[in-house]
Amino acid sequence: MPVLLLYVCMTPLFGLSVFAEKIAFQSEPEITVYQARSVITMNPSQPRATAVAVAEGRILGVGSLDDLTPWLQNRSYRIDRTFSNKYVMPGFIDNHLHPIMAALLLPMEFITPYDWHLPDRMVKGVQGNAAYLERLMQLSSQGDANAPLFAWGYHQQFHGPIDRHMLDQVSAVRPIVVWHRSFHEVYLNTAALNWLQLTREEIAGNPQVNYEQGHFFELGLRVALNRMAPTLLTPAWLGKGLGLMARNVHQGGLTTIADIAAGLFDLELEWTLQQKFLERPTTPFRVAYVADARTLSEKLGDEEAFEQIDKLPQRNTHHLKFIRAVKLFSDGAFYSQLMQLDAPGYIDGHHGEWLMTPEELLRKARPYWNAGYQIHVHANGSGGVGATLDALERLQQERPRYDHRFALHHLGYSTSAQSRRMSDLDAIASVNPYFLWALGRIYAEQGLGYDRASQMVDWVRW
Repeated sequence: MPVLLLYVCMTPLFGLSVFAEKIAFQSEPEITVYQARSVITMNPSQPRATAVAVAEGRILGVGSLDDLTPWLQNRSYRIDRTFSNKYVMPGFIDNHLHPIMAALLLPMEFITPYDWHLPDRMVKGVQGNAAYLERLMQLSSQGDANAPLFAWGYHQQFHGPIDRHMLDQVSAVRPIVVWHRSFHEVYLNTAALNWLQLTREEIAGNPQVNYEQGHFFELGLRVALNRMAPTLLTPAWLGKGLGLMARNVHQGGLTTIADIAAGLFDLELEWTLQQKFLERPTTPFRVAYVADARTLSEKLGDEEAFEQIDKLPQRNTHHLKFIRAVKLFSDGAFYSQLMQLDAPGYIDGHHGEWLMTPEELLRKARPYWNAGYQIHVHANGSGGVGATLDALERLQQERPRYDHRFALHHLGYSTSAQSRRMSDLDAIASVNPYFLWALGRIYAEQGLGYDRASQMVDWVRW
């Protein structure tokens, strides 16, 4: 029998506990009861049912039609038998997809350590420095010799070191932009620097740009991205990317995705394009948006950014919804090994980077905490996680909140003590267990060492 993914919200992302939470309705909206051959609840205490009662997009109860009778007494309701001969199950959730970031990257060429099955092509993984540069040279020799080449997926631990001069050997004429697997950094050849009119004098003193190497990382990425915006942040490029992203979502069987940094590039452009490409019958999945408070405050100032973010839910459509939450940042990218680590730091002695200093993180978080927002923080290393938990503890001391759902994202490497502290502070985590599969072995050899690499994404004990 066919399996149907019932398109209803069944995720803690929206602050729901769908099988346990008691929901009170002031206006007593009409209830719809969906009958099915079998409902696979994913709830071990009640694994199967034959009916689901829903009102205003929220599940009221699950069981048999008789079990739901208390909900239906003295209430307006209807029975929907559309799925009466089908299996119904919760939809799959991707709560950190970044659809607009995916739209930016998917039209690029991919050179990655592992195989990628993309909506429009299959990419065979490449490892080793010589193999990487050979593949980059093959791509550079194809197509328009004057058009910029964007290649995503580079990772130094798998592909070896690169810099501007090595990329110049690939092509001295064609602009080449190598985008790191983390998204947080790019490498440019000399032709790309000239194309973007980026001069040594203009970026002198930026601590997160190495002009000699053509390397723009963390906040330094913005310097290059601002110049690439006329090419990448356009309806043509992002529209193509959103189409590929939607196909990928369908292939994964997802019914809800999230952009946990809306406004990272250009909030108005992002919203306009996603309304055009995602608010239509052929893209029935929903998108939850969490505003990037850091970027918006840098553009607008703290007070104006707060006022704009507070009004964003007024824009909500059927499929696209801003939730009462904001995104902030702590330390650098885990894939780049630019996360902040407590002592003893990295094996080779390099240091991590801050995206927001601990003091700035606390200051930016305070007004949203006081206003009752859920706060999501990008935190990767033990140093970044520690700074984030310090901020949460300080906020909780200043203005205690219950069920605040303060969330740490990624949690690449943290300690067992920090896991216990997260529990004590009632923090939650959105983790990337993929890190351990993709990076555990090589990070044991480079950067972290065996003991710390084996404890990456320490969420099980937490």
